[in-house]
Amino acid sequence: MRAIVCALLALVACSGDDANTSCEPQGASSGEADILGAPLGPFARAALTITPAGVAASQLALVLDEAEGACGEPGASGRRVVLAFCVTPERGDYDVLAAGSLRCGSEASAAQVSALLEDANGTDLGTATGMLHVDHAGGCVSGTYELSFAGAMLVGDFDAVVCD
Repeated sequence: MRAIVCALLALVACSGDDANTSCEPQGASSGEADILGAPLGPFARAALTITPAGVAASQLALVLDEAEGACGEPGASGRRVVLAFCVTPERGDYDVLAAGSLRCGSEASAAQVSALLEDANGTDLGTATGMLHVDHAGGCVSGTYELSFAGAMLVGDFDAVVCD
């Protein structure tokens, strides 16, 4: 019995970062707050998606969306938080900069993301600063965030599907 318990403990200890390879079909995020005069959240989905060419200097975006929808497609209603990355997310900490402050191509940009709040039409409603921590990057991208929108804090965790 002791050998079985030791073998199971070794398996769990050695599984490390690669153990989290699946997530909810739509992804998930726990954050909710009153941001810019209206409730934000709960989020119906979380996804890491490629940003369309010409839309942003970034390559990828982590999108926390209040509305359900297809992976990578904006929701038809509600609001969404968009966290833009210059590089593929890896495990670690990222400084969150106000949208427009991120300059892809610099060495510092590998540890930075930009954040903004959009409505369902894609209109920018506000930007945020703060911190993002990625616990896992693989089949899913998961971690935690602390974002300040004009002094109002949005704090939560995420488990984002990766869109093709």
